[in-house]
Formats: sequence, structure tokens, C-alpha cells
Amino acid sequence: MPICFYPKAATRVRLPLACDPAVQAVNTAEAIAAYLKTGDPAGLEVPAAADHVVFRILTHEELTAARLEVGIPPVLGVRLKEDGKDPDTAVERKAAAEYRAWLARAASVHLVAWIDEIEGWNGGDGAPLRGAELADALNSVRPVQTRTALLLELQNHVSRLGEVEPGKA
Repeated sequence: MPICFYPKAATRVRLPLACDPAVQAVNTAEAIAAYLKTGDPAGLEVPAAADHVVFRILTHEELTAARLEVGIPPVLGVRLKEDGKDPDTAVERKAAAEYRAWLARAASVHLVAWIDEIEGWNGGDGAPLRGAELADALNSVRPVQTRTALLLELQNHVSRLGEVEPGKA
């Protein structure tokens, strides 16, 4: 197993988006799969017009702030999930729906916190989209299959980037 090094907080990491049709048009499925598995774009051909995402490594304080923004998950929804139980009553169905909504919000807040910018995704003032504007833009990507591929790829990169070593931020 290779030695793992923690990245420094505020480090910016620029990566091409494999779900971009321009990237898909010039790469094999194997090259894209290898990139998505490793996060190393060295094996990809990346056209000049390809979309790139820039992540910023978060400090523990920033991660904590994102978690606080999301809040506490609905207790009954968590219990149902932990028990693996299908909701039977109207109260349980409502709790399950609230929990799914909380999970979606948590994922969105966490993901948006890591993204410094998606190059070319700018607001009316020309500045990169951030926060709620970026979340809205991500949720408005069409068709749904493209949005799903984009969100999964972004989350995959975030999972790989991890967080900084405690006390080193």
C-alpha cells in the first residue's frame, strides 16, 4: 500500500471533467475509466476547450462549517435507514423523505464547499459561481444523465482529495 500524504489546506487542484463531451470524444472508455479511478489526468487527451474544475483543499474548520450549515439529520429517518426498515406509516414515510432531502442537501453543501470554480461557469458579473449559485447551476444541468455523471465525478474527486492532516491547516 503506498504512503498517503495529506495535501495542504488552500491548495488548488485543477482537473478536467471526464464527463465533458469534448473529453469523451477524444478518449477511449478505458482511458476515462482509469482517470476516474485514479484522478490522474496524465493518460487523458484533454482538448483546449474542455471544461475543468478547480478544487480548493478545505481546512478542518471549513469542513466543520459546512457540516454545521447542513445541520443535524432527522433522527427517525436515520433510525429507519440504520434498521434497513421500509417505512410503513405516514409518519415513517415523511421521515424517510426528510432524511433523503437532508442527505441531498448535505452532499450539495459539502461538494460546493470544495469547488473553487468550474472554469467557464460564471455569473452575470463574470465572477465564478460559488455557494448557492453554483449549487443551482449544478442542479440545472440537463439532461439528467449528464447531471448525474457530473455530480458523481465531482464527488469522486472530492472523496479522493480528502482533507488536510489535523493541526496542519
